[in-house]
Amino acid sequence: MLVTLLLWGCPGADELADPGDDDSSVDEVDDDDSSEEPPVPVDIPLPSSFALTCAEAEPNDIDVSPGETQHPVPPWESANDCGQLPDDATGALLHVSGSISSIVWYSWDGDNDAYRFTTPDAIEPRGVLRWDPLQGDLDAQLWCPYGGTHQKLFDGRLATAALAETAEATFVVEAGTTCWLFVVGYSGLIADYDFWLELP
Repeated sequence: MLVTLLLWGCPGADELADPGDDDSSVDEVDDDDSSEEPPVPVDIPLPSSFALTCAEAEPNDIDVSPGETQHPVPPWESANDCGQLPDDATGALLHVSGSISSIVWYSWDGDNDAYRFTTPDAIEPRGVLRWDPLQGDLDAQLWCPYGGTHQKLFDGRLATAALAETAEATFVVEAGTTCWLFVVGYSGLIADYDFWLELP
């Protein structure tokens, strides 16, 4: 059995199944292994301009299961409304900025922020999450309607131990779609963050 485990390894967070379309469902992430060595910070420069910018306004927290990395799937009534992306936008599409004011290590029990925005065009963007100071771990998820339910556009790849974190979309966001962004601290110090979407 030990040989088998060494050959196959353990499943990562990206291998967890997506929840169904019941709003009472929760999402769970098997986050970072705290016993691993921390990654070397590699910053990603913030683009100079965006088609749409959105700044955090409290209260915008959503309910998180205590001691866990779980939350209900969207919609979230408390989410900040960032509005609609401009028609035919290219390049750097959306910039969301905010602060995580409290972190409970190795859970999502601290401060979290939620946002929503609408895209008038079909897009397949890249997502980036960076924070300052660039240490510890912040997590983000972007949920968009797909296949009759809300699903994570980047799977779990913006909820890893990377500094900063990037991910490519796993499906095309349809025109006229409202998407929902969740940002939270997992470890480290309180931090300011930037999340953005850009087209390759």
